Amino acid sequence: PTPKRESRRKKEDDIISDFELSSKANGEVRQVESQIDMQGIPSGVEFLPGSTLFAERNRSLCLAKMLKKRGKGDYMEYFIQYMGLKKEETRWISTALVFEINPQTKRMYRLYSGKKKS
Repeated sequence: PTPKRESRRKKEDDIISDFELSSKANGEVRQVESQIDMQGIPSGVEFLPGSTLFAERNRSLCLAKMLKKRGKGDYMEYFIQYMGLKKEETRWISTALVFEINPQTKRMYRLYSGKKKS
């Protein structure tokens, strides 16, 4: 008889983050930058767990909820859950890709939300 394979659920720490993907071969880490033009709106505002925010995903802005944070200083990441998607998606994301909700970012959200207007 063949031994049973041990299966386990994928833990959130097993998920490769944008921050880890941005690491150079020599171990030096570079900051991930936004792929969309936010017209000078600053990213990386300090959020508390449970906060609702805008997060960049596939060159668009999505509504998300911050669940956890890790790192120190310039190397901070948030574990977020995207809201309003057909399939629930959670991932670690660099603070350079998150924005607080305010009138400026709402305007950018309408522009970059990826939703087609009918």
